[in-house]
Amino acid sequence: MPHRLTGGQPIHVLIVDDDTGSRLLMRRALERSGFVISEAADGNAAVAAVEAGECHAVLMDVEMPTMNGYEACRAIRSRPGGNHLPIMMVTGRDDVASINQSYQAGATDFLAKPINWNLLGHRVQYLVRGGRLVQEVEESEARQRAMLDALPDLLLVVDMYDRIVDRLGATENHPFLQGGVKHEQKISELVSGDAARAITHALDDCRVRNERTELEFEAFRDGVERRFETRIVPYDKGRLLVVLRDVTERHRANNRIRELAFFDPLTQLPNRQYLLQLLEEARREAAATGERFAVVRINLDNFKRINDSIGHGAGDALLQAVALRLGTFLKLERDGAVTMPLARLTNDEFAVAIRHLQSDADVQNVVTNVVAAFASPYMIRHRDFFVSCTLGIAIFPDHGGFADELLRTAGLALQEARAGGSNRGVVYSEHMRARSVARLELETELRRALEQNELFLAYQPQIEVASGRIASVEALVRWRHPTRGIVPPDEFIPIAEESGLIVQLSDLVMRQALKQISEWWKAGCRDLRVAVNVSGAQFEAPGFPDWVFAHLDEAGLPGACLELEITESLLMVDEAAAALAVRAVRELGVHVAIDDFGTGYSSLAYLKHFPIEALKIDRSFVADLGRDSNDAAICAAIIAMGRQLGLKIVAEGVESAEQLQFLATHGCTLAQGFYIARPVEAPEMTRLLRIGEKDSAPLIEVPARKGALDVPLADYEADLLLKVAKK
Repeated sequence: MPHRLTGGQPIHVLIVDDDTGSRLLMRRALERSGFVISEAADGNAAVAAVEAGECHAVLMDVEMPTMNGYEACRAIRSRPGGNHLPIMMVTGRDDVASINQSYQAGATDFLAKPINWNLLGHRVQYLVRGGRLVQEVEESEARQRAMLDALPDLLLVVDMYDRIVDRLGATENHPFLQGGVKHEQKISELVSGDAARAITHALDDCRVRNERTELEFEAFRDGVERRFETRIVPYDKGRLLVVLRDVTERHRANNRIRELAFFDPLTQLPNRQYLLQLLEEARREAAATGERFAVVRINLDNFKRINDSIGHGAGDALLQAVALRLGTFLKLERDGAVTMPLARLTNDEFAVAIRHLQSDADVQNVVTNVVAAFASPYMIRHRDFFVSCTLGIAIFPDHGGFADELLRTAGLALQEARAGGSNRGVVYSEHMRARSVARLELETELRRALEQNELFLAYQPQIEVASGRIASVEALVRWRHPTRGIVPPDEFIPIAEESGLIVQLSDLVMRQALKQISEWWKAGCRDLRVAVNVSGAQFEAPGFPDWVFAHLDEAGLPGACLELEITESLLMVDEAAAALAVRAVRELGVHVAIDDFGTGYSSLAYLKHFPIEALKIDRSFVADLGRDSNDAAICAAIIAMGRQLGLKIVAEGVESAEQLQFLATHGCTLAQGFYIARPVEAPEMTRLLRIGEKDSAPLIEVPARKGALDVPLADYEADLLLKVAKK
């Protein structure tokens, strides 16, 4: 049966001998054993035969003319592919010198004459098999070394004295070996300081425990700090295998991920997540020592208005400037109290903790420092901006035993502070929690009320001051609670605005108001219009004019039946966008009035940019007419200015004949208030309109107009306001 290789290919043996008889005997012996045979008569022919075709083994006679067996063996070994070819030297000499010479020439094995022909086939078979095994081992080692070279790891073998005795893997370009390795150099000598001590300790630990040891250390390479991950495992005979991987980039990536997770990208301050961790550490320490610490939440007043006015890019720059200045002012210490790093919670809110409180004076000191940080203006894009703030304060353990609870109670204190004005701090008290719970419950009930139609409209007439007749009605939303009765609008409107329910509420008001005015128009009151207050969320939303048109279209009414009351602050957030929105609704025929005039910017210069028809004097100025000369002067000035600009002037909050008489004397156009009529539901308002009656008597008799009242500042203020408007 022929001898074959693993793949089934027959084994090809080349016989090299200058003696024809010897070649013949070898051929017959090997062919009987199943080998494929070819012959060569000398060394040159043998080298040529190996180069010409595949040959799996060579039987080489030593003594030959021209090129002996030793020379031929060396020549074959030097040829491509000849390194692993099994070569058996055949000679009549069996002395040690001849054997050594054969192996030195590159022979795989040695066969001495006389030859045992029965065993020759077996010797050749094992010769080929051994050669194949050696080749496979070398190829496997080459593959493994190539794999190691491709890996980013450096493998060092160290002896029992920590000296590097072998290197594997990325030895050429690995950062750990920059500068090379000296003979018998210890691995710890390639680094210094803490890293050297850590490596030495890890090597000793691995030997003692005889199991894998891991560590990470840092070392400078070419002036750059690099981080290495190291695994040390027992190898053999007291030696250790040290696997080093450069994890610098991974470490940097982890740090970047940590920054994104725990730091605000705009201000580089700790974010809410990181602040909670810092507060939890402070809580554990304070609980152990019995000390107190405070959490202070800082909110920028009216930042949304500023941000919308100057643009988000400038708004971001303002936040960065605030963060920098706050951080500087909060570094101050007092009586042992120490402020923790400033954090940014939300868009316009920051927070800081004060540790080691000795007294309430420490808290007041921080409040003072924070307020001082806003005393001077912030220069943003060559413009000065004055910013104010409010603060809410909670103290551990009085106002919460955990980090998130302290943040929450400080937030409740912040809400209380915002309700009372700017540049002030409020410390949490228990009644705030009850009020917060009540607000949350009211919000839940308001959502239910919207679903179950508990909200309805009341209408308050606006009369012509000159005639006393009803010119328009203002739609006012009311809530008929199933157990509490009528809920005042000043209780649920702020909650609707904060929760976002104001959008749904605005839809309800607009739909019901237009439906009712449609019924009054059909009944004959075609000169009547209904006034509806516009919320900030609705006015600032994209497509506000389209929203108005959709409601008019649904009701089948022209724009002339509707008047929108918009506050000054909404118009001033973004003057250009607001002007476009107002012009768009005016093109629908809708009337537009500025509500609460006198309490906001009260700037006349911007009025010429808005196609408005009326100004509503805020009720706070009307309330003290006859008692406060300043309010009288303001009302008179607004009326005079409005008449000069061709605007209607509406006074709200009229509660006495004296007030109405003042307004009539100075030429106010329209008035509304409890003295004239309280808000009533649609059926009662229908009766007040006297629909179907022939006699169109006034709703109320306006007091007779007297001569000019003794308000010496009125004319002066009106002239001044008109001059400003003309500029």
